Amino acid sequence: MGQYRGCLRRLALACLTLLALFTAWTSLSFAQGGVGTINGTITDPKGLSVPGAAVLIHNTDTNIDRTVTTTDAGLYTATFLPSGHYEVTASKEGFAKQLRKELTLQVGQTLTIDFAMVIQAAESVITVSGEAPVLERDRDPAALHAVDAGDPHAQNVTASRSQGLCGRAPLVSGLCGLTRGER
Repeated sequence: MGQYRGCLRRLALACLTLLALFTAWTSLSFAQGGVGTINGTITDPKGLSVPGAAVLIHNTDTNIDRTVTTTDAGLYTATFLPSGHYEVTASKEGFAKQLRKELTLQVGQTLTIDFAMVIQAAESVITVSGEAPVLERDRDPAALHAVDAGDPHAQNVTASRSQGLCGRAPLVSGLCGLTRGER
């Protein structure tokens, strides 16, 4: 029975040693784990924090994006990012979008990328759709009289079925004398 106890002790000691080595190895690999952190602060032109700004963190190696939002203090943090190459974009309504390229995140590194936002100029977009109505002088010559009826400064534009605008409007005079098939 003494031999049996000695064998069990050696086996238990070997198991404990292997368990300790495995625990130490896994904790070291998870501590570094190939990850890092990107954080920073977003401020306006006066240096005040910009809460609620969207920060897009794009890994250019894997083409994977992560979006975080700034806190009330204008801070953002993205943890557990794989090491590699990144682009970071900050945006918020009323500010011009900003982009930082060619950033390299190393294993275990905390990369701080701050943004000082610039106020965006107001944009006006005018969309015009549809076409102007076509004025057909042969069909409704009375429509031409409406031009001078409402505007006393407009040229006197009169038209009849026989005369039309030939000789009265320089842009149309080139069409005068053409038959219907030539127009």
